[in-house]
Amino acid sequence: MRSCLKIIAITSLIIGGLMTGLYFWWMAGERERVHDAVIASAHLAPIPDRSYRASTAGNVFTRSYWLDFSCSEADFQSFIEASPGLKEIVPYYFPHSEKDPLPTTFDRPPDNELESMQEYDYFWETDTPGWDQKRQRQRGRRYEIHLRKEAIHGYLLRDDETGEVSLRISYS
Repeated sequence: MRSCLKIIAITSLIIGGLMTGLYFWWMAGERERVHDAVIASAHLAPIPDRSYRASTAGNVFTRSYWLDFSCSEADFQSFIEASPGLKEIVPYYFPHSEKDPLPTTFDRPPDNELESMQEYDYFWETDTPGWDQKRQRQRGRRYEIHLRKEAIHGYLLRDDETGEVSLRISYS
């Protein structure tokens, strides 16, 4: 009986160790998998900051990916120009100016919604885990991403003063 209990205990320890090892192995690569999924699904260039933060949530039918990073204005412009999914998008600018070009969106929202998009609270609203919602931001851009054929949607926010970027991509 004791030898049977020893065998069960040793087997449990081995299986537990293997499962723990597999879990840590899987989690170690999650950051790169999120990056690759965002790049492929939204047709983007690689993220210009190697120390980006990544997370994901959802299930088989709907999933959201978040990437937060920082980069210089030159690196950001290179990223936009090299990203087929962003190259043709005209962003919203904050603060809004009458001279700004009309932003592109999936469907043109009604005028009252366009106006609210130019207000502080709406403009900087994001559920990205790494984005500091409480910071008072002064100047930035918001790119609305919509790829109808692939059912991909999301946005890219850039704080032009700090260089912080928040990217959210979802499919459903």
